[in-house]
Amino acid sequence: MTESVHRITALTDLTPASNCTIERGAAYARAMRAQLDVLHVAEELPPLLFEAVEGHRRRAIDEYMEQLHQRLEQDEIRHAWHAIDGVPYLATLEWIREHNSNALLVAADAYINRRHRPHRLGSTAHKLARKSGLATFVIKSDEHPDPPLWQRVLVLTDLSEASRSACRRLPEILPAGTELTLMYCYELPPYVAGVELLDVPALDLEPIERDVRASATQSFNDFVDSLKDEVTFAATHVSLGLPVEQALHAIEEGDYDLVAVGSRGQNPAVAILLGSVAEGMLDLSPIDVLVIPTNGNA
Repeated sequence: MTESVHRITALTDLTPASNCTIERGAAYARAMRAQLDVLHVAEELPPLLFEAVEGHRRRAIDEYMEQLHQRLEQDEIRHAWHAIDGVPYLATLEWIREHNSNALLVAADAYINRRHRPHRLGSTAHKLARKSGLATFVIKSDEHPDPPLWQRVLVLTDLSEASRSACRRLPEILPAGTELTLMYCYELPPYVAGVELLDVPALDLEPIERDVRASATQSFNDFVDSLKDEVTFAATHVSLGLPVEQALHAIEEGDYDLVAVGSRGQNPAVAILLGSVAEGMLDLSPIDVLVIPTNGNA
């Protein structure tokens, strides 16, 4: 079992979206009784711009740091401010490894210049969620979070051992009292879907679909039972369909403020499983996403 979260890093690029990330991080640090490290990576400037804007940038960083310090002091949050230079993704990876962070918060749009890089694919947040090795919260909102801390979490599983490992970590990552709902999505075998597309009237697929559904439900129940002494789920759901589509539908219909998924980004050979769901959630989820690393078994 890994240790509970005790040192949290919140990455800021000084934008309103990052302000929301820090608010989430402060509430999270308070609930976990952890230290909050606020990290800003100043991107390197071209030589012709450096002399002209560096002084203004440093003053802006200092003013931001002072305002943040006053706010966190008032809220009695143990915190520290760090400003470093470099490429945001690479510098953040190096910093969290050197300082023994065990949770990371980053805005989905952090360090994205919408005029030149309007899409999130390959963004700093995506790269960190895949490669940081930490429980990584990707914050989707740039508005004041209300409530400030996550209360209802949708947890996605594919019933794999990696997913089981991710589920076991939930009590260490999330504050006590967080309500968890576990969801498993299964698909019909390819040959069944193919026959449906051909629309063969003489072939009765209902018994096959019923057997697949029964098998999926039994496997899911066994999975939940294997975790009963470690994780408490307020509700569980089995759904037929593509995992990302079904998860987005559940988010739309439910009252969730966070979706949690295991990361399979370390091993490309098997990233087609739950890893693709993590990518889908990072791209499409309207709510915050928690990506839980699975020790490279992903």
